[in-house]
Amino acid sequence: MQRKTISLAAIPLLLTMLLAGCITGRAPGAWTTVYVTLQDSGALTLEGKTTDTAGLAKRLKSMGATDQTAIEISIPEGTPTATLKGITQQLTSAGFRRILFVKPRRTDATLEGEATARKIPATK
Repeated sequence: MQRKTISLAAIPLLLTMLLAGCITGRAPGAWTTVYVTLQDSGALTLEGKTTDTAGLAKRLKSMGATDQTAIEISIPEGTPTATLKGITQQLTSAGFRRILFVKPRRTDATLEGEATARKIPATK
């Protein structure tokens, strides 16, 4: 019977790989994302229901959100920094750590020949 041996120099590498696997391994669904929309009026919409900044954290917790839940908040153009700061303070004080503000994407599309296909109406 032949014995297999491991070099002592390889042990730290193996331990690092083992620990990294344990740290990065997580239960399915543990890192979910919740999508929130900030309206121009300042109201927040979550799953079709409107809430204010103070009620957002309570709603998220009632849905089962944890400190590992990513909260992606779509904000309108020109949202004041003070508004974003207020939302962030409310959520972080409730224990949420993964907060992301996103602006709506602007897309420009041009169809080939579209400009020539349009006719300018005749004026009288």
